[in-house]
Amino acid sequence: MAKGASGQASALHVQELRHCYKAEGHGKTVPVLKGVDLELFPGELGCLLGPSGCGKTTLLRSIAGFEQPDAGTIHVGGRAVFVGDQTGGHGRPELTLEPELRRVGMVFQDYALFPHLNIQDNITFGLRSLSPSQRQQKVKELAEALRLSPDLWQRFPHELSGGQQQRVALARALAPGPQLLLLDEPFSNLDPRLRAEMRGELKDMLKAWAVTALFVTHDQEEAFELSDKLGLMQDGKILQWGLPEELYRQPKALEVAQFFGEGFVLDAQVEASNGPTQSYQLCTEFGYVPHRPSEESRDLKVFVRPENWRWSETEFVGGVKVEILDRRFRGAFERLYFLSPQSQRLMYLDSPKGSAQKRIYLGLSEEWINIF
Repeated sequence: MAKGASGQASALHVQELRHCYKAEGHGKTVPVLKGVDLELFPGELGCLLGPSGCGKTTLLRSIAGFEQPDAGTIHVGGRAVFVGDQTGGHGRPELTLEPELRRVGMVFQDYALFPHLNIQDNITFGLRSLSPSQRQQKVKELAEALRLSPDLWQRFPHELSGGQQQRVALARALAPGPQLLLLDEPFSNLDPRLRAEMRGELKDMLKAWAVTALFVTHDQEEAFELSDKLGLMQDGKILQWGLPEELYRQPKALEVAQFFGEGFVLDAQVEASNGPTQSYQLCTEFGYVPHRPSEESRDLKVFVRPENWRWSETEFVGGVKVEILDRRFRGAFERLYFLSPQSQRLMYLDSPKGSAQKRIYLGLSEEWINIF
């Protein structure tokens, strides 16, 4: 098992996880997970982001033990909880622990509270091995941390607000002391104001208790705010897993760059520059940038975000003159619209200071572009 900076074993390690469903009607198998890898160390908060149907929830359910993958391995707290068929086929797994033996807690999207149990009994449902006094103490600790006042303990789920139901679901998942907490879009049923409030509270609490957690969400803002590690998932694969700022500033694929915010894709050609030493540069319709190519004369793509243009009201070396067609005030910045010089595409840049000039000069900064 891999070890973190402190020498600890990973809290969650998923390797080459694969899973297929049998399609109804014609018996064909449909791949849902296609060799998924990810790792979290103790106390880290991870987040999976991606469109509907990309496999996020299936991955969570596989880790929890509610789905049985076809291949790969899952380790929780350094212990194997699933080892798939090692023959390369889709035979029986070599090891699969039942969900209750994995020490994994899960908060479902609809909370899945037991409607016939009151709040206290919902929280203590997984604590049958404890004495009544111990269960009562656990409820008290969790209720205080999650701001569930004692007058709520004897109520039933339908008598609570959405935010209160979420707190109860979280308390129930945390009560047995799991090594890993899984949360499937935990804020999707809350209104925007309560959603922002709850995710801040939840992050503070999980960090204070050193809980390792893996979230699933569709919300980029939520993912950036909550996660220590972030993964973009598409079509059953994790395209990139790492620090949130890495996925935004140093995406490894064009699909990752385009998923996180707005931007423009420019065609670029690798050219050898003239000089005493051999060097290369990328040629675009907005000028040149230095480049270290893996292959000479290869056509590439350059991705630039609206806030990352190099621009000036005065001419500079390598700058391309464009005419400002429109200005729109956006609060923290002004958006300037222009046509690209060759393709005549409508583009824009975002600047905190804006510009009153009719024409400006644009270029690319090597530091602020991504090349694919």
